[in-house]
Amino acid sequence: MKVKINGLDREIPENMNILTLVENLSHENNISLTGAIVLVDETLIPKNNWKESLLKEAANIEIVSFVSGG
Repeated sequence: MKVKINGLDREIPENMNILTLVENLSHENNISLTGAIVLVDETLIPKNNWKESLLKEAANIEIVSFVSGG
């Protein structure tokens, strides 16, 4: 199914939850998204709901990760 992730069109499997999406993106990009926040269609999804939150066709997903350093 087609979704938009951080402004880019992507194809993801049907019935994917947010937790699996974040894990896949972490591995795909070799980055840690453990401290990330996720918004789906402008609604913040609490981290403890990621496993139960299934993504839908045409969802607009924003994943924001904070990085510390100097």
